Parts: sequence; structure tokens; C-alpha cells
Amino acid sequence: MAVAKNVATSLAAPNLERIVFSQSEQWLSQCHSIRQWYRQNFLLNEPTTEQKKLADEIYPWMIRITRALLSQMLDPQFPHRHLAKSVEASLWQLEEDWAARHNTMTEGEAQAIVHRIFPEDAS
Repeated sequence: MAVAKNVATSLAAPNLERIVFSQSEQWLSQCHSIRQWYRQNFLLNEPTTEQKKLADEIYPWMIRITRALLSQMLDPQFPHRHLAKSVEASLWQLEEDWAARHNTMTEGEAQAIVHRIFPEDAS
């Protein structure tokens, strides 16, 4: 009985800041990993049908969870403002990846941008 009591008292007390910091860092690492996978398979190479399906399955959830996490981190009492900024940046990157695949511009829109930026090349 005394041994069990000593073990219980020797455990470190929970630390909310350490828990939040650790979980936030872990999520940011997951965001980084999925974006590296996306870069390798969608930007540097032509994705397979299976990779497209996987991205369409994972990305919406990554975006939803990141939005939920950010909404909590924007609380004025959240102690790690730099983490909130990092999560906000990761959310933006995830949303940009999604938009690049699902909200592509038309050929006409692309030509209008090219002509606006390079008017001397307009024909």
C-alpha cells in the first residue's frame, strides 16, 4: 500500500500549457507531413487516381480540424500566440492546396492575368 502511494505522489502533476503546446506541435507536424506528401505527389509529379482519392478524403478533414483548433487558439487567454499564428498559416496552406485542385481558373481567366501583367505580349 505504501509503495502504491509513493508512486502516485511521484508522478508529475498535469500541466495544461505543456499539454496544449505538445498537442499543437503534434498537429502542426501532421499538417507539415500531409503537405509534403501533397507537394511530392501533386506538384512535383502527376498524382495517381488513388492519390487524388486519398487527398480528397484527407484534406477536408485536415482543414476542418485545423479550423477547430485555431478557433480555440484565438481565445485571448491562449498562452502560445506563436502557435496560433503557425496553425493559422497551416490552415491557409491547406486551403490553398485544396483550392488549387478544386477551384481552378478557366483558360480565359488565366489569359486575362497574363495580358494584364505582360501587356506587350498581348496579341
